Amino acid sequence: MFNLNDLQKEGNRRYGYTAQQVLDITQSLYEKHKLLTYPRTDSRHLSNAMISTLPERLTALRNTPKYAALIPETLPGLTKRYVDDGKITDHHAIIPTAVDPSKAKLTDQEQRIYDLVARRFLSIFYTEARYAVTEVVTETSGERFKSRGRVEMVPGWKIVWREVNSQDKGEESNGDDSEDQALPPIIQGEQVDVKKIESLEKQTKPPKRFTEATILSAMESAGKFADDKEMAEVLKEAGGIGTPATRAAIIERLIKVGYVARDKKPWYQLLKGKC
Repeated sequence: MFNLNDLQKEGNRRYGYTAQQVLDITQSLYEKHKLLTYPRTDSRHLSNAMISTLPERLTALRNTPKYAALIPETLPGLTKRYVDDGKITDHHAIIPTAVDPSKAKLTDQEQRIYDLVARRFLSIFYTEARYAVTEVVTETSGERFKSRGRVEMVPGWKIVWREVNSQDKGEESNGDDSEDQALPPIIQGEQVDVKKIESLEKQTKPPKRFTEATILSAMESAGKFADDKEMAEVLKEAGGIGTPATRAAIIERLIKVGYVARDKKPWYQLLKGKC
């Protein structure tokens, strides 16, 4: 489930919202509308004490047709992947409250962020997605070539995201169906005709510029960028640079003092001579 850092990354990736915007929107959904639980959390889990509150939260979601259609008739028991007291520090993951969202007057931005949280919450009641993966090795003139095929067999939790993914013009943060390709039926040892072999020349590309989402990821795992082992260990134990509640403010401060610049939405670039 979402912690604040993950929700900020998803809000940026899908809608171009800054980390500060996602924090402000989520805070409004928590304080003003009472639709989400406490947002400034670094946990992705629920406590065992919360299990008894899930039915009333699902009842509230049933009042909205698009969510009602996604709630399974029989709810599975939740494993430690989702419920683990040992993985919670001060607050549990961000999930919907028992307040009816259909009665709230939300802005478009508030509706989008609430929708992300609601769908991520509903996803935990689904099975994993399953694929059939095929790998074919073709030999010719002493050379070996590999071909891979992948076909979705059981959509599982991905059902919950199909509507919003289609609205996002095919961009998916929860798996890329565009990678699916079915190979033709092939028998072990079958003789095939090799009609064309081509060697492609390509050039390496420079690293992609940072987005708000990738900056948040880098801040969370900052230890792996440190050359000094002692500093890397300190950053690892600290959980990176900042906390879920302060990273948005750190980014805004870096922009304000001129160390980085926000170029359109959501690109960043370092300013020469500043770092």
